[in-house]
Amino acid sequence: MKKNLFVFNFFIFFLIFFGCRFELKAISLSEKERSELYKESLVSRGNNYRLKKVLEKIAAGEEVRVAAIGGSITEGEGAGDFKNGYAYQFFRGLKRYSQDGGSNLYFNGAGLRGTPSVLGMIRYERDVIKVSTKAPDLLIVEFAVNDGKGKNYERAFEAIVRNALSANSYTAVIAVYSAYDKGNVQQQMEEIADYYQIPQVSIMDAVNLAVSKGYFTKSQFYYDYIHPSDSGHKFMADCLLNLCWKTYCSNYDERYTLPAKCLIENDKNFIKMKMLSNDDPRIVKGDFTQTDYKCQKLFKTNDIAFRGNWYCPSVSEGKSFKVTLNCSSFIIVYKCQSAKETEKFGMASVYVDGALWGTIDGQPAGSWNNALFKVLIDEETVENHTVEIKPEKGKGFTILMTGYAD
Repeated sequence: MKKNLFVFNFFIFFLIFFGCRFELKAISLSEKERSELYKESLVSRGNNYRLKKVLEKIAAGEEVRVAAIGGSITEGEGAGDFKNGYAYQFFRGLKRYSQDGGSNLYFNGAGLRGTPSVLGMIRYERDVIKVSTKAPDLLIVEFAVNDGKGKNYERAFEAIVRNALSANSYTAVIAVYSAYDKGNVQQQMEEIADYYQIPQVSIMDAVNLAVSKGYFTKSQFYYDYIHPSDSGHKFMADCLLNLCWKTYCSNYDERYTLPAKCLIENDKNFIKMKMLSNDDPRIVKGDFTQTDYKCQKLFKTNDIAFRGNWYCPSVSEGKSFKVTLNCSSFIIVYKCQSAKETEKFGMASVYVDGALWGTIDGQPAGSWNNALFKVLIDEETVENHTVEIKPEKGKGFTILMTGYAD
């Protein structure tokens, strides 16, 4: 009897203790506080013409395709279920505009952990256009905590925005600046977003204000140091939905006109970036003939994110991967092998047109089978180039994908 009482009391203690912890995670705001935070999050409404058109298409029952490209936050990390990530919650919120429960809406979550806008630029055609079967009507772009400072990140962010806007006359784009306790690159993105007059929502600004005024705590918003909790993801979605509601209730701006020139990259190398397929006849695979199934996986499919990669196992003879093609730019995306894996990855020597470009470390410290990139060629004119990746003998190496402009 005493044993049963102890078990019962422990169960009650568990519910109270962990129940309280769960309640502490919830974000509860007054209408005044919520209104203040929404206002803070709304960096710019931009030119509302395309976004307002999309919302009216939803209300009219027309087919609307929504896509979101970004890093782990867009993929839904930090939420108990990835479908509770902000992008999915935002999509479900858009269904309120539909008269038939949102059956005319389609969603493609193209977030991928640990990836900056450079990788997003390369995989945009494959992971957004092809999955959505056509250009999306509405695209969310979220790389503010994944990008570093520098021209390549700026160019890639611009390439994604410009390619989405120029694909047709109706695609609307929203820039989302997600929050990170140590900051993000919102400032460098704002200049580009302002140039293209796209709406901008800063979760970082709203969270910083909320924490400074005690509206909620960091532990309520963040699951860890960077990824939002379920409540944090909901707050992100609400900020985006606030933008949409403000846009829906506003009068139309003038019809949107795409700027004639790029802001950052006038030679348009990154704008024309495309992915090289695994079976491209211009490739000599050498010992990179296998597929690496231990690279990172997508939450939504549990399939590897870089299907069609080129894997050279450590038992190989060290024969080089070579590709010869006409291009003005060439980028390699490679796997950073986790130290927890049994197989050890090593250095790969990179040659461009026969000259040593440098070496790439396939197992840098702190790796978790994530992806990194190197820009190997970046020139003003298209010329014939040969890129060679020579693995360290007795060590593995994986090329996840390559991008080029011609």
